[in-house]
Amino acid sequence: MKVLFIAKRARHQLSLEQLLAIFKSSNEWHEQHLKNGTYDCIHTFVEGGGIGIANVDSIEAAYDLLDDYPAGPVFDWEVHPLVDTGHALEKSIANIEKAIGK
Repeated sequence: MKVLFIAKRARHQLSLEQLLAIFKSSNEWHEQHLKNGTYDCIHTFVEGGGIGIANVDSIEAAYDLLDDYPAGPVFDWEVHPLVDTGHALEKSIANIEKAIGK
């Protein structure tokens, strides 16, 4: 299943040295997880924060992925499971056709 992670800047009291270490390890983490296919994409917003679309087997795996992310504590998170658009539209069409007697 695909999951959308949205990172928003959080208020924190980290030193520049701490941020540097977190961002360096996050950069390596991004490269590894894009290369191995865990993530389809990871993008940063101009104003900070960003998004990633990940491939996971369960919601627990999504939790683990977020919990293992080096910069996790620097952000507030939104997590949204994604549904394939074709599946969603086919299901909606079938339900509407059923409702109108087609």
